[in-house]
Parts: sequence; C-alpha cells; structure tokens
Amino acid sequence: MDLPAGGQLAVGDTVKGKLSELKQLPVKWIHVGSEKEAQAGLDRQQYYGALVLPQDLSAGVVSIQGGLPKPATVKIYLNEGMNAQAGSAVKAILQQVSGTIGAELSGQLLKQIGQQTPQIPVTMVGALLHPFMTEEVTVHPVGTNNASGGAPNMLTQLFGWAVWCSVCLCISPRMLRRLG
Repeated sequence: MDLPAGGQLAVGDTVKGKLSELKQLPVKWIHVGSEKEAQAGLDRQQYYGALVLPQDLSAGVVSIQGGLPKPATVKIYLNEGMNAQAGSAVKAILQQVSGTIGAELSGQLLKQIGQQTPQIPVTMVGALLHPFMTEEVTVHPVGTNNASGGAPNMLTQLFGWAVWCSVCLCISPRMLRRLG
C-alpha cells in the first residue's frame, strides 16, 4: 500500500514477521495462503485457532489518516470442538496478540500524524484507538450438554468416586463383623 506522504506500508507482512519472532508464546504459528485454507485446517482439527489478516489491512490503517476512516476487520477463529480448554487458551492468546498489534499500530500512526499536524480530529482519534476491528468466529462450538467441554474430566471423577464407594461398601461389613 502506498502512503500519501510517500513510502510503502505492508501491515500484514509486519504482523507476520512479529508473530514469527514471538518465541515465548506456547503456540506454533503456521502461515497459510488463505482464509479458506485456514478454515479447512480448522475443520480437519489441525488448528486450535486462526488469526486471519485481511487483504485490505494496510488500506484500512492508511484510511485513518483521511477524513473517513474505514478500519479493516481481523478475524479470530476459535476451534472449541477440538479441545475446549485449549480453545479458551488460544482465544486469550489471539486476543492479546491482536490487542498488542493494535496498540503498536496506534502508537506508530499517532507519531506520524503528530508530525504532520498539531491537532487531531475527533473521528481520527476514535480510529487511532482501534486501527482495525476484531471479529471472533467460533467453529465447532462446544455443545450445551457437556459441561463446557469438561465432561470427560467430570466423568472420570465420577467413575473414581463410584469405585471408592464400592470399595468402602465392600469392606464395611467385614470391618463390622470383626469389631463385634
């Protein structure tokens, strides 16, 4: 994307580079070619989530400097059906990454705009706070009758208690006979 003051802006490439550099996060970033490819991977249970950067992300960021900001929408896909607890963790990570990217873009834009003009219109300030919109999409949601994805854990606990109670009921009559 060409900037009005000259130069190039490639927000998507910058974001991809920053994500690849984040080694401290407990996730493995995999770059795919399209949103459809990411959705197919989610359907095949290959991914816990996806962060989809739109083609018009740079244009949306540049539009903030104009009179009518039109921020792009970044999509966060969450695959709860693969593992509900992992889905919650991935949701928190992707929201944090999205917020961090937005804050960095806001800071860069504010610096650039501040060099051009001493006053910033109110419409631009609102757009600077959120340089892009975020939409969350849940694929394969957790059903209503499975304890929010914790049903296997609950069933294991119930089974353990049932075994414990059976053992106690089996041993109790013997203990009572010995005691008299």
